[in-house]
Amino acid sequence: GHVVDACLTFGTPLLYISSVAALEGQSYLSPYGHSKMLGEMEVYRGREEGLKAAIVAPSIVLAPTDKGEGRHLLRYLKRGLPFYFDGNINFVDARDVADLAFEIIKQQKYDKWTAHAETMSWKNFMEEGSLRLNTRKPSIKLPNAVLQIGGLFNEARAFIARQEPGLSYRSAKLAAAENTFDSSKIKELGFKFRSRKETLDWYFA
Repeated sequence: GHVVDACLTFGTPLLYISSVAALEGQSYLSPYGHSKMLGEMEVYRGREEGLKAAIVAPSIVLAPTDKGEGRHLLRYLKRGLPFYFDGNINFVDARDVADLAFEIIKQQKYDKWTAHAETMSWKNFMEEGSLRLNTRKPSIKLPNAVLQIGGLFNEARAFIARQEPGLSYRSAKLAAAENTFDSSKIKELGFKFRSRKETLDWYFA
C-alpha cells in the first residue's frame, strides 16, 4: 500500500509485476498467489483514486540465473534422474517480461496484461532440457500422489535443517495442474514473444 500511496502523492505511474498464480479460477491458490492477489487489490484501489497503473501477470518466468525454485529444476535435470510427472508447465522468457513492461510504459497502456508464451507437458519440457544438457531423458512416470508426499517430506526436512526445500508440497501440487493461460491481448501492443527454442536454449545453456 505504501508504494501505491507514494505514486499517488507524486503522480508517478506504476507497473506492478503480479503472477498468473493470482488469477481467478485457479484450482489452488498458493500463499505466493494470495500475496500477489493482495498486491493487485492495492493497485486497483490506487486506480480508483486516479493512479495510472498497469499490471503484468507472467506465468513461470524462465531465466538461467533463477535463484528461486527454477534452480532446483535445473539441478534435477542436470542429475539425469529418470522420473517425470503429469501436468503442464506454462512459461515465459524473463527477457520478454522485461521488454513487455518497457513497452507498456512506453505506450502508456494502463491495464492488466497476462504474459504467457508457451504451454508444454512436463514430460516434453524435461525431455527438451535433457537434450540440451546432454543427460538421460526421463522415462518413468511418477504418480502425483508420490510427488506431493515427497514435497511434504522435503518441507519437514528443510524445517528441521532450517533450509529451503528443493521441492515443496505447494510446488508439487501446482506442477500436477493442467492450467493454460490466454495472452492474446498482448497483440494490441504489437508485442511478440521469443520462440520456444530461443527461450529453452537460453534457459538450459
